[in-house]
Amino acid sequence: MTDAMAAKIDALALPAVTGLTEYRGRAEEILTWAKSVKITDGESLGLAVAKLGEIAKANREAETRRKTLTEPPNHWVKSVNETIKWVVAPLAEAEVIVKRAVAAWQEAERRRVEEERRRIEAEQRRMQEEARQARLAEEAATREAEAKAKATAEAATLPEFYERMAEEEEAQRQAAKAAETVKTVEAASAPVVLPVAPGRTMASGGTAATVRQVWTFEVTNLADVPRVFLRLNETTIREAIVAGAREIPGLRIFPEAVVAVRTR
Repeated sequence: MTDAMAAKIDALALPAVTGLTEYRGRAEEILTWAKSVKITDGESLGLAVAKLGEIAKANREAETRRKTLTEPPNHWVKSVNETIKWVVAPLAEAEVIVKRAVAAWQEAERRRVEEERRRIEAEQRRMQEEARQARLAEEAATREAEAKAKATAEAATLPEFYERMAEEEEAQRQAAKAAETVKTVEAASAPVVLPVAPGRTMASGGTAATVRQVWTFEVTNLADVPRVFLRLNETTIREAIVAGAREIPGLRIFPEAVVAVRTR
């Protein structure tokens, strides 16, 4: 605490809170009278007006006493609040900057992981299709080899039989080669571990930062906003009426009797 601040605190001497029960007693007396008031003629009217003056005077005196009691500490509190606000202003700006950076990184990392996931899934689909086509080719080659072998056994001469058998062996080798291709493609297209987006909660040095999605809004066309979400600006309306406005669409503007009290 600075010496100047200590001096302010030492100088803060609130007046003793005395006499307030006296104000309360007068207020209760006036309330008791008001509950039984009856205005029947000019004399009783004058008495009522005089009592209104007494009420106004008592209110002014109570307000003066309130200010006497509250202004010094209020001034000190306001000074402290403004000083603290000035002290932490850089921190608030720094927090906004860092939070934006963390959120931006989180979003960029999420997009990167999502793009990598789509790429891997597309590559898996392509390799699975290649494996399916290789299996079909293998099955077709096997059927063809079996058909040739059967035809050779039924109709070929001995030399032709040997020649057909050599062709069948070659076809079997080709089928085996195709089978190896299928195994290679299937192994390459086996499920892989997809990348995972970074966690929403990050911790470092005893500090944890959590990134979460929060729904918010911005106004694109005020005319399209449902009335239930619009708030009537009574302050502006009353200012317009004081300025002379007597017709506002959707409102009824009318005179109302208000008793004003002035005392000397």
